Amino acid sequence: MTRHSILLLTPEQEQFLDYYQQEAAKYWHYILDVARSWYEATHGKWISKSGLQKRVVERFDLHSLTVQALTNKCTAVGKPLSV
Repeated sequence: MTRHSILLLTPEQEQFLDYYQQEAAKYWHYILDVARSWYEATHGKWISKSGLQKRVVERFDLHSLTVQALTNKCTAVGKPLSV
């Protein structure tokens, strides 16, 4: 049985979490655009994880592990998403 608990946050904590949620969403859309552009420019070759990371390094206010996880997710599919 799964236990659920409600996390009570202060307004400052909510604002903090909202900011990083939005930043992660912006990053996700940005890396999809970069990957899609690469795919189209190379006539069907999918960008490597290291190639994608080099193009997007330090552009967003996110922890490096968050950036790595999102980049891994994007390149793991081996084909463009939503093309």
